[in-house]
Amino acid sequence: MIRWTGASATTFVLASQWSVGFLSLGCAPITDPNAAAYREVTTEPAPSPRWGHTLVYDGARDQLIAFGGNGPNGKLNDTWAFSLVRETWQTLETNEGPSARLTPAAIFDAPRNRMIVVGGDIGTSFASDETWALDLETLQWSTLPPIPVARFDVIATSDNERAWFYGGFSAQFAGLGDLWELDLTTDTWTERTNTGPEPKARAAGGMAKRGDHLVITMGHDNSTITHDTWEYGLSNLHWFEQDTQGEPLVGAHYGVAFDEQCNTLLLAFGDDNDYYDIGYTSALVLHKPFRFELLPSSNALPPRRNAAAAVDPVRRRMVIFGGRQGFGASLGDTWTIGLGECL
Repeated sequence: MIRWTGASATTFVLASQWSVGFLSLGCAPITDPNAAAYREVTTEPAPSPRWGHTLVYDGARDQLIAFGGNGPNGKLNDTWAFSLVRETWQTLETNEGPSARLTPAAIFDAPRNRMIVVGGDIGTSFASDETWALDLETLQWSTLPPIPVARFDVIATSDNERAWFYGGFSAQFAGLGDLWELDLTTDTWTERTNTGPEPKARAAGGMAKRGDHLVITMGHDNSTITHDTWEYGLSNLHWFEQDTQGEPLVGAHYGVAFDEQCNTLLLAFGDDNDYYDIGYTSALVLHKPFRFELLPSSNALPPRRNAAAAVDPVRRRMVIFGGRQGFGASLGDTWTIGLGECL
């Protein structure tokens, strides 16, 4: 395992415009031959290649649910299930639901057996305010009250009673810095206010719930990476910036997954403000002091951004699907990696 103790410990050696091969840590590669390997899952049928899609964990049916994204022929609105037992994909035949879109936010509402999808880019940078719910028992989509401000590239998390949606971009590509809470028992929206300093507006970062606090990290605004981590107190309505040890490999467009057992936010792959895709996973360990580490692996994936990731807590692994390389090829591959012991 490689542990970072500060930003100065990491220096990129670029293999190409869209890939990062090594970190300069005593000239050693950042893979660990004794660590778990990324393993490709090949199955037919499978979803078409895509990026900017969502992926959520449905524990009751031991599966992951993927929705939407953008592929070689444009935006998508199909829904797929990945069986975590059989490691097979299956398309889900639903009623008419959300229109084709990329980079919405999605959470799973386990008590009510539904996936909720919020916002997304439904045109040429045209943001949606729509909120949809897919009942996984009936496979029926239904509309919920819209989020009050349309957005895409949304950052989200949930605790099964409430869900939170932070930031993103408006239709004018303006960065947003507002925080909205969706009560999952009443399907009502409330804007969370703030009593002090607040984070810089951002999109495409990571978010998790830690006790009575929300944590957001990284992402980008209209032009730059936001190299910071903030906590929001759900009781005291106050943002405060966290000191963190180390930095992630890149700054935005991750596949975001939360390892609840280890209280660790996984930031899979991504890029640095639209440059230098990587094939590694950064991990933000949410124990004081917060610290970024590299998820140990004995190999690397083909570099990518805008992939989707989810944690399979039963088998202690992360599943990754799709993404894109640079501004070119959409990817349709599926991978898993064991998470092992907590970092």
